[in-house]
Amino acid sequence: MLTPNSYPLNRRHFLGSIALVTLGLLTKDLINPLSVQANSQGLGNSNISLETYHIFVPYTIARNGGKQIVTLRSGDDLSVKIPAKIEDNQEMTIKGGGFEGKDITLVLHTLYDKRTQIDDKIYQELGQNVKFILPGSSRSKCKSVYEQIEDGEYVKDLSALNLLDYAIASSKLDSTIQARYQLASTNSRLVGLQQAIDSTLNESTLSPEEQKIIKGTFAYVRANEPCPDFNALTALDAIVAGSDLPSEIQVTYSLASAQSRALTVDLILVNEIWQSPQLSSETKENYLSIYQEVRDGNTVEDTRTLKALDSFIAQANIPDNAKMVYSVAARGLGMLGGLAVATGGAALIGAAGVVSIALVSKMDGEDKKNLGIAIGTGTIAGATTILGAWTAATALGVAGSLSGAAATTAIMAALGGVSVMTGGAAAVAFGTAFWVWSSMKKGKKRDQSVLEQLETLSYIYTEEEIPSRIGEFVQNQVQSQYKFTNGFSAPNIPLDRLSKALEKWLYLKDNEKVIALIDTSGFMSTQGIAFTDDRILWNHHYVKYQDLDKSWGDLLEMLPQESDRRILTKFLREISKQYASV
Repeated sequence: MLTPNSYPLNRRHFLGSIALVTLGLLTKDLINPLSVQANSQGLGNSNISLETYHIFVPYTIARNGGKQIVTLRSGDDLSVKIPAKIEDNQEMTIKGGGFEGKDITLVLHTLYDKRTQIDDKIYQELGQNVKFILPGSSRSKCKSVYEQIEDGEYVKDLSALNLLDYAIASSKLDSTIQARYQLASTNSRLVGLQQAIDSTLNESTLSPEEQKIIKGTFAYVRANEPCPDFNALTALDAIVAGSDLPSEIQVTYSLASAQSRALTVDLILVNEIWQSPQLSSETKENYLSIYQEVRDGNTVEDTRTLKALDSFIAQANIPDNAKMVYSVAARGLGMLGGLAVATGGAALIGAAGVVSIALVSKMDGEDKKNLGIAIGTGTIAGATTILGAWTAATALGVAGSLSGAAATTAIMAALGGVSVMTGGAAAVAFGTAFWVWSSMKKGKKRDQSVLEQLETLSYIYTEEEIPSRIGEFVQNQVQSQYKFTNGFSAPNIPLDRLSKALEKWLYLKDNEKVIALIDTSGFMSTQGIAFTDDRILWNHHYVKYQDLDKSWGDLLEMLPQESDRRILTKFLREISKQYASV
């Protein structure tokens, strides 16, 4: 975040980055390959963008050596020969590989460690210290996810990844192991983003040079650095928003993109104020002081100076992006949810996010087609979801002062409360809650209720595509056509009800997920009926859809109300008919 301590408003820092504004960003947001190079040269004059890349090396390559592709800020793909038996944080220098032939530093990260045997310690933690509702299945799922991130792969099952994240972050494992694991987990999400971006650009009509600029822009975003090209950043925002990536990853990207846009705007505005020949030294100091209040979302008491600053920025020869972001922040529109903010720069980041949503939403079908985005997809990952993320970001300032479950509860409350969160919404909320949890330096303690919620969520279809036509039929029909009492379909299955079912009577296979649930608990029982991709489960029994006609009687007995039994009879007959037609 843009905290006053880590990003101070002082003369020396901003004199060192004058070239950022003068060499490229006055192109009014046009995509121009030369502006990227020119801006990067300017950024190189400060400590913000020394050309250093932190890359994650898969276990096998780290152990045996091999080649790995690194996408540079220039947009070029660099093939790097990784030596065998590397150590975490080991550095490599690529002579002449950067802008204008300058050297590149690679910082290597990996879960391979011959001495520590990280995998053994994590498996031991999962086997002995984590109290899962379904021990066998959940441990197996977590181990499978760990193997994927260890190999540098994109984990599609984010619910399972979040479960493992929480299990490791709330463990008593050495902090070094936790940090290395978290970096590997983050890398998995970045791999998913990179794959989506590359796939979309392959379908685009952009020139190779334009594609390189967008790929290079992602390198800036993932490094949390100022972005040299606003237009390329908006194009990248649209690509991610139009992808089929889960909303949790889209929101994570959107927050990083907003931070990159805000960092750039911050540099532009401060330099514009400080370098203006029209302003006296005293006026500059006053403007910078007022701007910092705006940037941080604080109430500005000196309204006269604020109006003068507004006028100065409106008339400045700077990119429209910078003017829009400032305008949104100055009017308090970047601060959503009415939460107090303790994080410096939060208002500017929120404003940058709102501007991003507006810019992407303005794109027409031809714009999307040129970028390779499939016509008919959304322009942004749901404005409500994104704005909820800004609310969570502002809440971070509050939650950071809390501890343990209190911090988790603060974020969940900002997004609607754990009692009403289900399915996909819960995925975003829990991902954000974990983000806050993992940001704490000490005092972490595992909350069993949070663990159970995360575990339960890993057994629900949220945003994943259901693999069978029968499964899709069940999901669509349980609530829309067949109005069962206490009947729910994914992703809107209450986590507390499914958690109770998993504890009492529902036993799932390792990779099995619930599509629909009819909850009969409270009617002299703690049971129900669950529908998965290829079978129906109840009271420690199950029947596959192909054998459904043999078990109707047993299923009907699970429902105490005659009306529900009649509905279930019709539903099962229709499932059999659908199965027969496959």
